[in-house]
Amino acid sequence: MNGRKLGSRALFVITAVIVLVTIVSVYQKERTNLGKAGQSTSARFSLSPESDSNSYTTNPDSFAKVSYEIDQTTGQPDQASKDFLEKAYSRVIFNSSPFSRLQKLRQDALKAAEDKEAKFFKGFSQTQKSLINWNVPGKVSRLQKCKILVSTLYYADTDWSNQLYLEPIISEAENFEVNSLVTERLRIYDFCFISGGLEISDVLEDHKMYNAKDLQHRMFPFMKQPAAGEILLPTITDLTTMQKLTYVTPEFDVERHNENPFKSWMELSDGKGIVTTFSEPFSDFFFRQLKVLQYQENKLPIQIVVKNGEFTKEFLSKLSERGRQTGQRLFLVEYSEILEEKNVNLIRKYFNKLIANIFNTFEEFVLLDADAVPYSPIESFMELPEYKNTGIYMFRDRVVDNELDDTCLVTLEHLEPTIEEVELLGSTLLFTSEMQKTTGSVEESIYRKMMEDRMKENVETGLVVVNKKEKFAGLVMTLMLSFNHKLQACFHGDKEFYWLGPLFAGQSYSIEPKGAALTGFPQKKYKDGKYVSTKLCDFHIAHVRGNELFWINGGLKEFKPDAGQDTHGYENKAWKMNGVLIPKQEQGSWNLEETDYGNTFCAEAVEVGSNKPPQGEVIWFDEKTYNKVNDIAKLWNNDEKDSI
Repeated sequence: MNGRKLGSRALFVITAVIVLVTIVSVYQKERTNLGKAGQSTSARFSLSPESDSNSYTTNPDSFAKVSYEIDQTTGQPDQASKDFLEKAYSRVIFNSSPFSRLQKLRQDALKAAEDKEAKFFKGFSQTQKSLINWNVPGKVSRLQKCKILVSTLYYADTDWSNQLYLEPIISEAENFEVNSLVTERLRIYDFCFISGGLEISDVLEDHKMYNAKDLQHRMFPFMKQPAAGEILLPTITDLTTMQKLTYVTPEFDVERHNENPFKSWMELSDGKGIVTTFSEPFSDFFFRQLKVLQYQENKLPIQIVVKNGEFTKEFLSKLSERGRQTGQRLFLVEYSEILEEKNVNLIRKYFNKLIANIFNTFEEFVLLDADAVPYSPIESFMELPEYKNTGIYMFRDRVVDNELDDTCLVTLEHLEPTIEEVELLGSTLLFTSEMQKTTGSVEESIYRKMMEDRMKENVETGLVVVNKKEKFAGLVMTLMLSFNHKLQACFHGDKEFYWLGPLFAGQSYSIEPKGAALTGFPQKKYKDGKYVSTKLCDFHIAHVRGNELFWINGGLKEFKPDAGQDTHGYENKAWKMNGVLIPKQEQGSWNLEETDYGNTFCAEAVEVGSNKPPQGEVIWFDEKTYNKVNDIAKLWNNDEKDSI
């Protein structure tokens, strides 16, 4: 969307740049105090064996920052900084945007304040005074800002609701506008009620027509608007004892919780654990996974997050039995009773995972697909420095030749803040479509591959490590973005939303630099007696860190039973391997080929010894690793329930 800058905005942009350094620094300082106010909810039970604390502190490095130079003498930004911000946040604002209305009011107030007779703000309303002093440190509280911001939401459109975001949108123009409005609203919600830690009722205390439950339902229409006596909490069952667990104690403030269930749930979340979701027909993967977790002496509790009634009583008994056999602590979290009835059917397939990110009870968790097989203890994933630095860590996908269309790219551009939002809310992103800054990070590389090279499949989410309290706003953004029908059509399942959510929420995230791998027995190819390349075929996606096989997705058979291959009676044997191959991270490096048991992916790498320069990477297992990975494969494929 080049050429979108308007000449009439030049003076405003310069003003915005001058004050932006103050906004960002104050905003970041306030975000480090999240959740400290109003934490009156308390947990009756702890699901984690090592619950550190109920307090919430924010990693200051977990949020995106803007960097530019300010002259310390004059307080003026240099020309490069002006150019940077003007270009990086150059998306044209919609008239329906709350920031459009608010910025006009602010500019009018600033112009009026230039009159010498108005220097004491005589005749100015409280709102006008707040708008004039908006970016002056200590002059306007977050509460006062949020009262103005939320009032502007209703003023801009008295009937506003994000329900439209959940429904098919035919017009491209309407799609762009709705996506823009929803992400703006979500960042306001975060600024005020998630990161900001304010109570919705305090912000709306002067409003007679609107209340906290109204705002909450308009912002998140998939959530139920609770009736008298209802509590917006999932149902939690300890599958060891089959007892229901509850947070509701005499100290639990039901009204406060219902007014802002997301904030309350974030505060209640505690401890560490594993989160998964699956349907009964695919439970065999999970039962095999339990044996691997037992082999690794896992002590973390496991929560299975599903809709209410999704599992039969007979299956719950089976789950309970397998948990006891493998020594794993299993809990069932059922959430559909907190959803709006007319929108329950929207939660299907991968949406269960996106809901599970939010409504598990842990502060830190590893989201683990039932067919994922870890080769390192789950606790070790939570010790990775990249995860500790940003609060969310994910792995890369295969590089396949699927491209985004123009509408997808423009839709993504409309999720970015405008310069008006940057000035009024302090919103900043790690990357924007017009930003020229180069960090050299894998995260920026993947962003550029999507926005410039149109690559639509970039990350793989069979295993994701998450600090919920640090990334709650990003998880909420992830869920909301996935509801949009246009964005659903842009991507393959839920995977890209895991990094797009934090990105457009203004947060940072980490992606493993090393590309996805194939596993098996790499075959060296020769021509005229000379080594040419090494080839490997595999339907699994494996992930390596350093030279260590970290985890694999797709189970541990030669092909996935539900993948639709025509096996022609081919025996689905245990998958064995003596190495992994990581192809070069570029289009065309992964190729779909036919094998005896159906279609699979093949790739090549060039090791040292060829006439060509090395390309990609091949890791050959030593004896210890070979025995370990194949012992796990044997264990995973053992059909005896009590094999350990």
